[in-house]
Amino acid sequence: MFNIVNNDFNKGFQITFSNKMTVSVMFGKMSHSDGNTAEVAVFNDDDIWFILDQDDNLVPVKDGTDVMTWVSANKVADIISKVANF
Repeated sequence: MFNIVNNDFNKGFQITFSNKMTVSVMFGKMSHSDGNTAEVAVFNDDDIWFILDQDDNLVPVKDGTDVMTWVSANKVADIISKVANF
């Protein structure tokens, strides 16, 4: 499922896969991004959030939520692939 975000603060999209994991990719003045990067969040339908660890593996956030900031286009594609195959 795709969801488009387009408001005064952020622009972007969310993709939810059959494994019930969602990737959120945001750009805009309220995100940690610039013209060459995006802010990326990964979470599941149980509201468990994930980030990449130092070995580039998706790991759950211990407490609360977290996002990956200043993410390059190639890394966004890599994260989407990891989430789709999680």
